[in-house]
Amino acid sequence: MWVIAKVVIVCASRIEREQCDAIRNFMRWLKYDSHKAEFVFVYNKADHLDEVERAEAVRDMCTLLDADPTYSVAYPIGADE
Repeated sequence: MWVIAKVVIVCASRIEREQCDAIRNFMRWLKYDSHKAEFVFVYNKADHLDEVERAEAVRDMCTLLDADPTYSVAYPIGADE
C-alpha cells in the first residue's frame, strides 16, 4: 500500500482547460476532499505581480481547480524536530 505524504500542485500563468481538467482528475483520484491537509497549491512565477494581483491569481487558480482557498494547516515552529 502506498502512502502519500504531500501532493504539490504547481501552476503558473494562465491555466488551460485541458490542464485544469487533468489536475481536477488527479485531485479526485487522490481524494482531495478527504485529504486537504496533504495538498499544497503553488502559484509559481508570480514575482512580476503585485500583492493584489498575486491574491487574484491564487483565487482564480483555486476557483478553476475547485480547491478550497480558505483551508490552511499551521505547523508550530520546531514541530518536526
